[in-house]
Amino acid sequence: MSEGQRTAVYPVLSDGSCAYCLRGMPSRCLSRGLVGIVTDGGYAELVKVPASNLMPIGELDFKAAAAMPVNFGTAWNGLASRAKVVSGDTVLVWGAAGGVGYAATQIAKLLGAKVVAVVGDDKKANFVESQGADLVVNSRTQSVVEAVRTFTGGLGASVVVDHVGGDTWGASIECLARGGRMVTLGLTSGPKSEVDVRRVYQEELAILGTWGQSREDIQLVMKLASDGKLKPSIFHEFPLSSASEAHRTLESRDVQGKILLLP
Repeated sequence: MSEGQRTAVYPVLSDGSCAYCLRGMPSRCLSRGLVGIVTDGGYAELVKVPASNLMPIGELDFKAAAAMPVNFGTAWNGLASRAKVVSGDTVLVWGAAGGVGYAATQIAKLLGAKVVAVVGDDKKANFVESQGADLVVNSRTQSVVEAVRTFTGGLGASVVVDHVGGDTWGASIECLARGGRMVTLGLTSGPKSEVDVRRVYQEELAILGTWGQSREDIQLVMKLASDGKLKPSIFHEFPLSSASEAHRTLESRDVQGKILLLP
């Protein structure tokens, strides 16, 4: 890196010396943390991070670069690196209008999969369809399990992306096809759920925990964005002084895409 170079921040902090770091896996560091969680984050005009956490962004727009690392990087890690989605797969995405959800939808389509996108409001249907969803399901008025089974001719989804957690884990397991993979990468509805474990072993299901992303994941999705193959969707921009309003907007559950704070 050189002074004045255009960069983004790799958000995972690591000690660089544990067994996982030495194997090139900082997101599994035994003392890992996130910028903004264990250190002061980006709600500032200036932020200090280790030089090793800087990544060049080339000519990618700063706003696009800000809207990509966490959601697109994590979704790429879950779908491409962990679940190894391939052409012909069917991917179910919960919360498809949110940051991770719409990123997962774009990535699954890029990898050649069909996408069943779950939303909680019909107002979000047009947005997730614009991201490439093949089928949109409103979980408040439809049975997600039945919709997936019908769409797949009774087989079920090859992969489920679940960042909702407790409220949806049981349905996620029910939606999977035999030999399916469940990518779990969040728990916005809580950490506890009741699951029929028999189905996991009888149907030979794989549950793939996904925490964060590698530097390579982020660099790859940014390259794909520069090439026009992925596109961050910015729902609204707020000045830094209106951070509280930005949070109220998030809490309203009306967000479609990402919110940016501009210093």
